[in-house]
Amino acid sequence: MADEALGISGLNLIGEGSAFQDTLFDMVAEAQLFSRFEGHEIRQLTEYMHAYAVEAGIDIFPEGMHGNCMGLLVSGRIEVLKNNSEGAAQRIAVISPGKTFGEMSLIDGLPYSATIRATEPCTLVLLTRNNFMQCLQQHPAFGVKLLMELARLISLRLRQTSGQLVDALGG
Repeated sequence: MADEALGISGLNLIGEGSAFQDTLFDMVAEAQLFSRFEGHEIRQLTEYMHAYAVEAGIDIFPEGMHGNCMGLLVSGRIEVLKNNSEGAAQRIAVISPGKTFGEMSLIDGLPYSATIRATEPCTLVLLTRNNFMQCLQQHPAFGVKLLMELARLISLRLRQTSGQLVDALGG
């Protein structure tokens, strides 16, 4: 899976294949999203993922770009930027290692709703929508568990955002 296939410039593939599988497992196993998964399930998932190095200042997922993958930040720091009504980017979140991003586009295939930008050199793991769909087809029971965890995460984020909106509106 080359970065051109992802439509994202500035990604440098770190490793792939069976020789890299243990390293990839270690990267993914620490993620909060996968805390309810068994080791064999994480190994299964990593067969569909690739790790990349990204330099500071790179827009990993530009807002409005066709959404085709989800990311997991392994090291470094990234920020989430949303364009306001004047088109100026406003920082709405900072993502630390172990957190995921791009989950909505992984599920719905719609354009990214915000920009994800590396604020320092980063290592991240990506799961493309095509590989996600292939994983669901080849491992349906695991796929249901993964979808439930993604739904739970998206639900928690929506609840947090709703609370922040009420606070911002003075309610």
